[in-house]
Amino acid sequence: MAAISEQATSVRVRKLEPWIVTTHARLAENEGVSLEEHLRKVLRKEALRPQEEFALEMQKRRAEIAEEFGTNFPSSVDLIRAVREDSNL
Repeated sequence: MAAISEQATSVRVRKLEPWIVTTHARLAENEGVSLEEHLRKVLRKEALRPQEEFALEMQKRRAEIAEEFGTNFPSSVDLIRAVREDSNL
């Protein structure tokens, strides 16, 4: 994977099929934004998708754990004190 400097803020895509540009131009018009802004939103959304999917998976897993084990955990203070007392003997 090539390193991209933070200054590389422009991208030129060559050899796009005309229907792709037309489709996105229409979507941009329906949104009331420029084609450039629309494409920026599409690219941003796609770039964030893996992170959002991961976050949703973690929320799902957290709910599963809470359902299986509950969310009220007992205090570990007594256990820690017992271990400290045993190690001082």
